[in-house]
Amino acid sequence: MAYLAGIPTVIAYVGYSLYFKSRQMEDERKDQLLRMEEKYLTDNEKVVKLENFKKKIFAVGVEDQLSGSKVLSEDEQNVMAESTMFIRNLIKEVKPEVVVLEMCNERYEHWFFDAISHPNYDHTLMDVHRILDTGKALDLKGYKGLDLSKSSSHVEFLVGLDQCSYRNMPAPCQTVFGDRSIKITNKRYKSKLKMLEVYKETLNQQEKAAGGDKESKKNPSIFDLDSTQSDQNESVQKDVTEQILKLRSAMRDIQNQVVEQIMPEKKEEPRVQKAAKEGDNLTPMEDIAARARVEAVKSADQIYEEVVIDEINEELLKSAQKCDGDVVVMLIRQERLKSFEKLWRQANLDYYQTQDNRRKQIAVPEGKRIMEQIMEEKRHVAKKVV
Repeated sequence: MAYLAGIPTVIAYVGYSLYFKSRQMEDERKDQLLRMEEKYLTDNEKVVKLENFKKKIFAVGVEDQLSGSKVLSEDEQNVMAESTMFIRNLIKEVKPEVVVLEMCNERYEHWFFDAISHPNYDHTLMDVHRILDTGKALDLKGYKGLDLSKSSSHVEFLVGLDQCSYRNMPAPCQTVFGDRSIKITNKRYKSKLKMLEVYKETLNQQEKAAGGDKESKKNPSIFDLDSTQSDQNESVQKDVTEQILKLRSAMRDIQNQVVEQIMPEKKEEPRVQKAAKEGDNLTPMEDIAARARVEAVKSADQIYEEVVIDEINEELLKSAQKCDGDVVVMLIRQERLKSFEKLWRQANLDYYQTQDNRRKQIAVPEGKRIMEQIMEEKRHVAKKVV
C-alpha cells in the first residue's frame, strides 16, 4: 500500500519539477529578450521590433545592393562590414527560432549555392566569425576569402544565414526564404509598365477627341489610317478601296470601344466624382474609368514602389506570420524597413490597440496616485501655515 501510495506522489513531484523548470526557463528567456531589446533597439534605426499575440520579430535593415556588378566605395564597404557584424551578433545573442530572409530560391541558388557547396566554405566562414568576434568588423575588407568591394558578395545575408543554420549550436534555428520568385516580380513590373503605356495612350486619344479633329490630324495615332494616296491611285481596284474603308471603320469602332470602356467623355467626370464623394455605388464602367484615370498619371517609380516594394512587403508579411517560432529575426532591405513596419502594424492592429488600452489602464492609477500625493503635500503645507 505504501508503494502504491508513493507512485502518485513521485509522479506529482516530477510533474511539478518539470513545470517549475519550464516556467523558470520561460522567465529567463523573457529577461534575456528584454536585455536584447534594450541593447539593440535603443537609438537604433537599423532594427525595429514587431509583435502580435504570438510572435516577437526583430526586423533588421540590410545594406545589400540589388545589382551584382556594382563596385562599392570605401565608405559603402565600411557600412557593409559594420552591418554584417551587427546582424551576426543580433542572431547570436537573441537566439531566434526562425530567421526570415528577403530572398527566394532562385536568388539563393544564384548567390550562395556555389559558395556553400565549396569545400572551403566552413573554413572561410569560421575565419569570418573569428574576425567578427574580435569586434573589428572593418578587418573583413582585408580578408581574402571575401570581396566586399563588390555588391555581389551579399555578405550580410550569407553571414546571417550561416549563423542561423550552422553556428547556433546545439539548437540551430530554421531559415525561411520569405520573398516570392524574382521571375514573378520582374514579370509583374514589366506588365505594369506596359499597362501604364496603354492607359496613357488611351488618355491621349481622349484628349485628342476632346480637342477636335484638327489636332487629331496633326498627330495621327495607330487608329488613324491615311488611304488618300491609295484612293487617288487609278490602279487601285474598287474592292481594295472598299476593304481599306471597312478596315478604317472597324479600327475606329475599336478605338471608340476602348475609349468608352476605359476613358469616358470628360463631361461625365463630374457625375462620377460626385457619386464617389457621396458614397454612391459606381457602375462597372464608371469604376473602370475612375481607376484608369488614376493609373494613367502614374510614373515608372510609382509602379516600382507598388510592385517591387508593396507587393514584396505583403509576401514577407505572409512568411513572417506563417513561420513557426515565437522569436523571429527578419533580414530585409533598409529601403523597405519603415514601409514593412507600417504594413505589419496595420495587419496586427488589434494587438496594438490592446496594448494601448493596457497602457492607458496602467497610466490611470499612476496619474491618480500622483494627484493624491500632490493633494497630500498641499494639506501638509496648509497645516504648517496654521
